[in-house]
Amino acid sequence: MKKISLFLLLFLQVFLLFASNSPAVIELINQGIDKFETGEYSQAESLFREALKLNPDGEYGKVLLIVAKYYQGDYKAVIDDLDDEDFEEINPSFLKLLEAKSYFLLGEYGNSAEILLELRKEDSCSAEVNIYLADVLAELGYIKNAIKEMKVASKKAKDSFYPFYKIGFYYYSLGAYKSALEYFEKAKAIDPKEFLAYHMIGYAYFAMEEFKKALEETEISLKYAENAEDSLLAYTAFGGIYFIEKDSVNFDKTLAKAKKIDAFKARQDFYWGKYCYNLSKFDDALYFFNKVLESKNESYYPEVYSMMGDIYFFTARPKLGLEYFQKYLDLDLKPEKNITIWNNMGACYAELGEYKKANRYNIKVLKIDPQNIVSLYNIACYYSRLKQKRSMIRYLKKAIKVDAEFVRKNAKTDIDFYDYRADKDFRNLIQYGVE
Repeated sequence: MKKISLFLLLFLQVFLLFASNSPAVIELINQGIDKFETGEYSQAESLFREALKLNPDGEYGKVLLIVAKYYQGDYKAVIDDLDDEDFEEINPSFLKLLEAKSYFLLGEYGNSAEILLELRKEDSCSAEVNIYLADVLAELGYIKNAIKEMKVASKKAKDSFYPFYKIGFYYYSLGAYKSALEYFEKAKAIDPKEFLAYHMIGYAYFAMEEFKKALEETEISLKYAENAEDSLLAYTAFGGIYFIEKDSVNFDKTLAKAKKIDAFKARQDFYWGKYCYNLSKFDDALYFFNKVLESKNESYYPEVYSMMGDIYFFTARPKLGLEYFQKYLDLDLKPEKNITIWNNMGACYAELGEYKKANRYNIKVLKIDPQNIVSLYNIACYYSRLKQKRSMIRYLKKAIKVDAEFVRKNAKTDIDFYDYRADKDFRNLIQYGVE
């Protein structure tokens, strides 16, 4: 799926200038354009540089070099070059759009929006301006405004898949799944072989809990998968459905297929890891979480570190658990987000027999949440291990005040209190709430 071609607009600009150039220059530019069409952007850049040597003052040659940098992802260089050059023969709207798109792809949405809003005022404003403005508004969180802007684009580009698909996507992000389906279906009608249309229709049905339809659409999407990443997206959708429906047989079959795909897509790997974590398939979960970490997509780090720490603790590898819990803490998130991690680090230290260190982490929790039942109870457990009866009784009392049923249910059989099972004070406290 591609947006309206930026390069076609440039080609029209260049074509009008060909007559004033030598056949050698025109031939080099034609060769460069051929390279563009096959995605060989660095070779195209080299050919455009050769053309520029033959005609150093040719504006089109300079612009072609800038566009080559754009297609190679060097967006900062594009912006710098556009600022450094004064073009008289090239349509200024085209240059502004190129700059706006570069800002957008750098994540500088405010700068992009400023240029696009100016371009939007022009009578000849293209659908591409509306499309990018809509995407910028969506990135800034103005989803309803993005929908309005993309609908303007869809009227100008009635045969283009992208505007209808994105309108559906925006509605989906708002939870308006029926409206999302309507526009995904319109997009599918324009391009019946587009993977993303079927994929997102499947997701919309999934969100509406119509799992049979979701499976049918996802099955079709797999037929139109163009690459390994598309296939991984489809298998992830299957995995989600089978996970919700507790269909372990098909989940495992799909998991095996997903693991064979050598595609790197952090979001899909994250979801597969999470599915496997929740199903206690810990080796598989670690496989996918490690792929997420290799992708260096930091937005997933907090949850991945937390779940990897849990897995290592659950599988009796507390030192590795501590390593990943510490990685989580090193992200320096808000203290209230650390509560579960501190509790778990305490449990890891307890597994290692380091009860004083274990208590330090639980006390950190109580400074933020004084009635945290897990920390209160665990501190009592660790004081029991340290043979400090007074402190054990003190924290058991605090825990009983918060949740007496929780304490009674667990303390009667908890191995941590083994040495005090016959102790009168302990037994009275657990049974009656008093020593």
